[in-house]
Formats: sequence, structure tokens, C-alpha cells
Amino acid sequence: MGNYNQPTRNILEFTDSEEGTGYEETEHSIKNRIARKFLFNGSSIVPLECDLKSFELGGIVYRYVNRINFSVNGYGYGTDFKDIWRDEAYDDMSIYKVNHPEDQEK
Repeated sequence: MGNYNQPTRNILEFTDSEEGTGYEETEHSIKNRIARKFLFNGSSIVPLECDLKSFELGGIVYRYVNRINFSVNGYGYGTDFKDIWRDEAYDDMSIYKVNHPEDQEK
């Protein structure tokens, strides 16, 4: 596995699927795509929930992430790998409280 921020081509990595029916994209591959597309530090990305799409090649099914919710340093985001948006539903509140002490006074 390479460095998340190393400037190379964006290649999907696959591993055996949990169901044993084909292959699915690896967590490293998902983090790598997010880091390169949106310039986050890959080691700070925490994948949370995703939607998968699939294709078949040579009779084998490959599943990859086409939309994902994730957090970076406690802040929630979502992406379809074209656009990115903040998603406060995925914020880690323990980190949010440290960064927003004014909300604690209410």
C-alpha cells in the first residue's frame, strides 16, 4: 500500500467480498479516492456509510463505492466523487464540542 497523498493515477483496489460472491473495493482504495479528489489527509478519513454499484467482468462481479458518508477530524462529509458536502449528521460530537465551546454555554 502506498502513501495516500502520493501523486499517482487513481486506481481502484478490490478484495474478496464478504459474501464470497465476487470482489469489493478496499477501504484503502476508498480513502485514497477521497484524499486525492478533495485533498484530505488520507489517514484522517473515516468511512462511515456508503452505496455500492457493481459491474461484471469475465463473469465476476465487482462492487465499488459510488456515494459515501465519512468524517475527517470529527467533521462529517458526503460525496458522490463529483461533489462534496458537509453532513453534520456524521459529526463526532466529542470533537465538535472542543471546536465549538460557544455552543456549550447555551
